[in-house]
Parts: sequence; C-alpha cells; structure tokens
Amino acid sequence: MTSERVQRRIDRLLDDAESAADRHDWLSVLECVRGVLALDSRNEDALAFQSMAEKAQGFS
Repeated sequence: MTSERVQRRIDRLLDDAESAADRHDWLSVLECVRGVLALDSRNEDALAFQSMAEKAQGFS
C-alpha cells in the first residue's frame, strides 16, 4: 500500500505530466512519468502518458 505522502508525490507528478502533455512538451512528460514509475511501476496513468509521449516523438 502506498503511503499518503508518496501518493501525493505521484499525484503531483501526474499533474505535471498532464500539463506538459497539454504543451506538447514530451521530454517533460517522460521525466514526470519516470518519477511516477519509480514509485509505482504499474501506475496506469503514468504508463498511458509514457505511451503517448513516445508515440508523439516517433519512438513507438
């Protein structure tokens, strides 16, 4: 179970990833996502943002 403190960090990173995606700043999206996945490797939102950023950059 994720602690409240870690969950707040995850939520902030996902908010930052969402904002970066809105700006089409794919490198920042990936940076945020890496932080989330370091804390929760199965986070579905982070994996979705990662996929979106990689596709936008032509990696996938």
